[in-house]
Amino acid sequence: MPKKSFLQYLTIPHHEYWPWYLILVPMWPVWIWYGIRLRCLTYFTTVNPSFEDGDFMATSKDSILELIPSKYKPLGIIVDLPQSLEVIQQKMQITNIEFPCIAKPDIGGMGRKVEVINNLQELDEYAKTVNENFIIQEKIDYPLEFGVLYYHIPNTQIYGITSVVQKEFLHVIGNGTNNILQLMQQNYRASTQILRLQKLQTINFNAVPQLNEKIDLEPIGNHCRGTRFIDANHLINKNLVEAFHLISKQIPGFYYGRFDLKVPSLHDLENGNNIKILELNGMDSAPAHIYDSESTLFNAYKTLAKHIKIIYKIAKVQLQLGVKATPIFELLKKVRRL
Repeated sequence: MPKKSFLQYLTIPHHEYWPWYLILVPMWPVWIWYGIRLRCLTYFTTVNPSFEDGDFMATSKDSILELIPSKYKPLGIIVDLPQSLEVIQQKMQITNIEFPCIAKPDIGGMGRKVEVINNLQELDEYAKTVNENFIIQEKIDYPLEFGVLYYHIPNTQIYGITSVVQKEFLHVIGNGTNNILQLMQQNYRASTQILRLQKLQTINFNAVPQLNEKIDLEPIGNHCRGTRFIDANHLINKNLVEAFHLISKQIPGFYYGRFDLKVPSLHDLENGNNIKILELNGMDSAPAHIYDSESTLFNAYKTLAKHIKIIYKIAKVQLQLGVKATPIFELLKKVRRL
C-alpha cells in the first residue's frame, strides 16, 4: 500500500488523477523563461523537424508512424472519411489486418475513441460514429507494454533515456465470493471506471470470479482508462539506451519523444528485439513514470523541469542549425481550432 502524501491526508487525490492542465500549467513560466533566453517563444516546435510543430499538439499519428521502419510497428492503415465499409475492408485484407484489431483517431490522445474492434459490424458502427479520420491497427497481444522516453542532442553524442514506465491494465482479482462490480467498488482505481464500463456493456458485472482469478476489465493501456503506470526507470541501462538509439537513428528528424510499445519480454526490450511501437509521441511527451502512485508531486515537477531543459537544449542546437520554429500566431491559430 503506497504511503499517503500530505495532500492525500487533506483528501486531495494523488496527482495521477488530476486533470492534465493542473500538472502542466504551473510549468508554463519555465517554458516561457527558456523562450526568452532563445528569443523564440515557440522554440519547442523545432525539436523534431520531421513532425508538424515538433508534435506539439494535434499531429497526425499516421504521419509519424510512416517515419518508423515497418519491422518496429504493427500493421496499419489510415481511413480518410468518408470511406465505404467495403473499401476499408479491402484495405485491411491487402494489409493482412485481421479481427480483432484496434481503431483510434488519427489525431487524438488520452485514450479518446480508442476501441478494440472484433468484427465487421463493430467496424461499420465505429466508422459511422467516429466523425474523423482514423487508424486501424493490428492488435498486438504481447504481454508487456511500456512507455520509453528518449532524447538526443543534435550533432552530439549526447543521448539517453529519461523515463521508462510499465503499464498494468485495469483488472480485478477474484476472491471467490464477490462479483466483479463489488470487487471494483473495493478498489479505488477500478471504482473510478465503473460508470464508463457500465455504459459500454462489455462486462458481466454479476459474475463471481474464482479465488485469485484475474479479470481484465480494459484492453486499452491508457491512464485515463484506469491503467496503472509503474515507474520502471530501474530498467534503464547501457543496452537499453543503445537499443533505442539505434531505433531512433532510423527515424528521420526525431530527437525527443516517447515510444509507446509492446514487447514479449524484458530481455527483448533491453535488446531492442520484437518491439512493436504502437505510437510515437514527440514534443508533447510526458515522462509518464511521474504518474506512478508512489511518485510525489515535488518529484513530478522536478522531473518535468528536467525534461523542459532537455527540450531547450535540443531546440537551441536546432535553431543554430537553421531549423525554423512555427510562428507564434500560426501556432495560436492551430490551438484555437482544437
